[in-house]
Amino acid sequence: MREPQLDKCLQAAGFCAKYPGTWPDKCFIGATGWLLTCRQAYWEGMDVLYRTNTIHISSSVLIQDINNFLTLNVLSMITSLELVWKLEEFTVEEAFSGHAATVPSYRSSIEYPSVTFPALRHLRIAFKRLIRSNKLFGIELGLGYNFQQRQEETERIYEYFLPKLDCLLSRIAPPTAEIIISWADWRLYSYFDLKLLEVQGKEKTRMHEPNIGGMACWRELPCLMSNSIPGTVDHEYHSQQVARNGYWLHVAEPDLEHPLAGYDWNRHELYGLGSTKLQLYSRSNGRVTDPGLD
Repeated sequence: MREPQLDKCLQAAGFCAKYPGTWPDKCFIGATGWLLTCRQAYWEGMDVLYRTNTIHISSSVLIQDINNFLTLNVLSMITSLELVWKLEEFTVEEAFSGHAATVPSYRSSIEYPSVTFPALRHLRIAFKRLIRSNKLFGIELGLGYNFQQRQEETERIYEYFLPKLDCLLSRIAPPTAEIIISWADWRLYSYFDLKLLEVQGKEKTRMHEPNIGGMACWRELPCLMSNSIPGTVDHEYHSQQVARNGYWLHVAEPDLEHPLAGYDWNRHELYGLGSTKLQLYSRSNGRVTDPGLD
């Protein structure tokens, strides 16, 4: 298996090899034709389509303004979502910032009314490799060979970027959703995993090699966030809910071999990777399964 953007599901190359019939026709189910058959097929099919499938979005237009393309009723059906995102195109503050012109369904108004996807159970965001970082972090990251520069850049990412990511997740997913943030860029991941360990401690950071491959650690939210205003009905409702306490940060292709410092045995031991050096993951053999990290 591979990262979300590499599993070729959009080219109908997922599990269709097991379907009866001849290729490539058997790989295209034709959901649109079924939904247009009749009104009953449409209403029943829409529910099955959005509630029982993982919706994959790699369009920058949709990630920014999906509310202007799908009704809130449809958004309230989505339970599993994959986003493939190039951070140079727009910042986390600009994501899902469109304003919908429709009224949410009764169900979505009862469940987590202030989030974009109120029924979401699984969310995976795969950030592509970053070429330029000044728009994302407010500074241009160097190679990190200088210790002081590395420390300054680490603090910048921890204090500037991660809180913005926390706020995005609180806007789009209910607190009960399982969230994985996957980085294709090992350099960026390596800026904050040891910082999280320093701030949170080993027990809370839970560094390990997950069953989806790569390396992962836990980001504990520094405070409980709410989109509601104290004294309102929405605030009273949210105060009774289980607030999200964090989410997983994941890197698909860890590279512990530093060009100057040599192999990073410290990280190797922290992640419990055994007695032999970790081989560099490649796009051809990277594996991704169901988004569960425990």
